[in-house]
Amino acid sequence: QFTDYEDRFQYYLAAALVLLLLELLIADRKASWTHKFDFFKTEKKNEN
Repeated sequence: QFTDYEDRFQYYLAAALVLLLLELLIADRKASWTHKFDFFKTEKKNEN
């Protein structure tokens, strides 16, 4: 016996996947120039 379920969340799932894909693309593009900045001010210590 097959029960026909209501299709409710396909639009939300599609929107979430699109937003996730956009976030990955934006994060990849941002990473190419953020390596120039040292936000956490890490200093290299000389061990002498």
